[in-house]
Amino acid sequence: MERAIDEKLSAILEWAVDNDWFDTSFVISVQDYHEKFERVTDRQEAAIDSIIAKNKIDVDNYL
Repeated sequence: MERAIDEKLSAILEWAVDNDWFDTSFVISVQDYHEKFERVTDRQEAAIDSIIAKNKIDVDNYL
């Protein structure tokens, strides 16, 4: 199932609370962009998906 971008962003930020080595600045900038324009670019979403995959973040666990 494809997750909504706001769920992905929230899950990464929640995951980052216990992984303080992770720099959240990019994720926050994408979140700000999403709030302002109510969308994200394809590249932004691909980068978010990559963060989730590379760090094995279980989005369901953080919702």
